[in-house]
Amino acid sequence: MKHPRIDNSKKGFTLVELLIAISIIAILTALGFSTYQAVYKASRDSKRLSDLKFIQSGLQQYHADQKFYPFSVIPDSELSYTNAAGKKFVYLTRVPNDSVPQPDYTYVAFGTLDCKPGGSCSAVNPAGCICYCLYTRLENKGAGQVSDPVCSSPPDNRLNYGLTRP
Repeated sequence: MKHPRIDNSKKGFTLVELLIAISIIAILTALGFSTYQAVYKASRDSKRLSDLKFIQSGLQQYHADQKFYPFSVIPDSELSYTNAAGKKFVYLTRVPNDSVPQPDYTYVAFGTLDCKPGGSCSAVNPAGCICYCLYTRLENKGAGQVSDPVCSSPPDNRLNYGLTRP
């Protein structure tokens, strides 16, 4: 029986060449993933700012009609007012909610013009609510976004951006 001739010519990649190629692919993948994450965070922040402006617009319409702000605003619910005669005024059919579960948008009503605690704003007396702050958490805080100075003290440390009446 004749043995096949062993060909010692190089016809494949060496282990070192394969490791170098895999390393380069891994580095490029990591760079692409980090860039994607940054763009994705920026797009979520843009949506948050857009949602806050949308809620702010509904609150301004509410104030224009009722001469006060609502005591509470609940995400994913309707922003409306029913007067003593039973007539219902709808300002937002659905208050937007943050796409990331924690934290949601947070609304706080105040009874003073400087949006500080005090005054007669309460669930029993919503007509005393003359100022509000609307808060969220921006992932890229510092990327040109400055919180409204009136609402610079959020109710908890998860939130870092506040907005009040224009």
